[in-house]
Amino acid sequence: GQYKGKVVSRKAEGFVEEAKAETKKTAKKAPAKKAKKAEVVEETKVEEVVVISKCVYGSYSPYIKNVLDRSISYILPVFEIRDNQIRHTPRYPNKISFSAHFYGEKITQEEKSIAQDLIEANCKNLNGSGSIIKFYEEKLPPKGIIL
Repeated sequence: GQYKGKVVSRKAEGFVEEAKAETKKTAKKAPAKKAKKAEVVEETKVEEVVVISKCVYGSYSPYIKNVLDRSISYILPVFEIRDNQIRHTPRYPNKISFSAHFYGEKITQEEKSIAQDLIEANCKNLNGSGSIIKFYEEKLPPKGIIL
């Protein structure tokens, strides 16, 4: 069969039709929501981002990486050239400081170098004012350390 100019199997065509029907059914059940007026925020109150993560091949743990990936809304989805590199355009005028504290057994020098580059790039992309990175040769997150 054909679906929007693409050749698909009858089985796939059936799945598409089922998905359409389910979407329509769900849309009818969902109550209509009133649109809220968008609030314009001139400045964010964030001054510092502190990340504590297990060092995984010179990067964040998958859980921390997921959180940071979702922070993309802090910056605009358009790009500009800053420091001769393409970066996201800042959403807010203020600058934040960025620090990362990595823990793990046997963190290699190569992993430390990769982590340093990553933190500096994240800091620049989030329009940060500077970055601090520390490593702790411990299996679990450090306790009793004043950040």
